[in-house]
Amino acid sequence: MCNLPVQVVCRANAEYMSPSGKVPFIRVGNQVVSELGPIVQFVKAKGHSLSDGLDEVQKAEMKAYMELVNNMLLTAEVLEDVDQCCQALSQRLGTQSYFFNKQPTELDALVFGHLFTILTTQLTSDELSEKVKNYSNLVAFCRRIEQHYFEDHDKDSSASAASKSSKGYLPS
Repeated sequence: MCNLPVQVVCRANAEYMSPSGKVPFIRVGNQVVSELGPIVQFVKAKGHSLSDGLDEVQKAEMKAYMELVNNMLLTAEVLEDVDQCCQALSQRLGTQSYFFNKQPTELDALVFGHLFTILTTQLTSDELSEKVKNYSNLVAFCRRIEQHYFEDHDKDSSASAASKSSKGYLPS
């Protein structure tokens, strides 16, 4: 989303490659940085930030939504919590391409990561993904992010079988 050169490699059980055991993670040279917060700080230290264009009120609002996503979607044990979280996110997104302004922020990355995983991971029950699918603007948001930032990488990745298997999971 910062337009940095990347190579996306899809691997099963990627969380085991992460120092913290959590995704996302990035490898830059010999350094591995895991989880969104440390990645954001690492990229910011290199002079790139998705939220530079936000004013202080928008930054505070973005942080509140990020906490909502982390608290509700990260530990999505209760379907009602997911529904309430998606409702708030759906209302905030509205008909915009991104949650703030006309460019993605850390919130967009966080929401995409969680919702795309919910929408594309096969589980024994589809209840969770069905809750998310009730919010067509959030599904369209995930589709846009996937197409804009990941579709070209799938063509280049030799290990993209896992990613290709997720194609078609996002409803039209």
